[in-house]
Amino acid sequence: MSAFTRVLRFSLTCQRARQLPRMLLLAAPLAGYFATHLAEGTPTEGVRAVAETLDALLPALLLAGLALGCSALRGERGEDSLRSVLLSPNSRASIVLGAGLAAMLVAFAVATLASLVAVGTLATQRSFGDIAPDGFFITTAEVVNAQAWKLAPLFLAAIPVAVALGLFASTVIEDGLLAFLAGVVVLFVPLAFAVPEAVPHDSYGLAHHALHVLGELGCGRTEFESLVDRPAYILHQILFQCSLAALAVGASVYCFQRQTRA
Repeated sequence: MSAFTRVLRFSLTCQRARQLPRMLLLAAPLAGYFATHLAEGTPTEGVRAVAETLDALLPALLLAGLALGCSALRGERGEDSLRSVLLSPNSRASIVLGAGLAAMLVAFAVATLASLVAVGTLATQRSFGDIAPDGFFITTAEVVNAQAWKLAPLFLAAIPVAVALGLFASTVIEDGLLAFLAGVVVLFVPLAFAVPEAVPHDSYGLAHHALHVLGELGCGRTEFESLVDRPAYILHQILFQCSLAALAVGASVYCFQRQTRA
């Protein structure tokens, strides 16, 4: 565990020294603020606005996580700092896991900052009270807000998948830009073949579907309440995305061990 902790501290130091994490952290509040202007609906549909704002932020945050994952092992190569880690008595698994966790922590910091600014801005612009659009559906604020607490955080669960995918792509493809583009294809293309009303089998699609359901609840679509009330829906999303991230990290460890074996 000491080797993993040592690599994690080293990777966090490298992340703080790089330009990419700094730029992402500076851009996160602006992205969260401007995303609120993309939300539609009436001033009383605050939860719907939150869902649409997070859905607009999601692709950008996943791209940021993918970029951080791609640079987790290759970002220091220009200064040969990675060589000093490889030459020290650290296992290859500790190096990949430490660098990957450091990139994930930065990605979570960017996503959390952007989402907090977005939700805080919407709280000053929208009402989160009872909803009765057109008189057809009546949903109380307690019900909608309870569903929001369940569904809104699920978009964060897709971020480890993006970081892990970037980490894996960078261990397979030597060129950093090509690794990033390959990760973009794997991350986003499956969504083009997914049906919004059905849970698609890709991480980005799962998070997108949860926000889609939340947006419908936020404008009074009460028929979605039974879906969210089933624990299997939340559990399926979390387990599926965690398994994808674990699989990508495991593949990264295997490829990195083969590449650096003396």
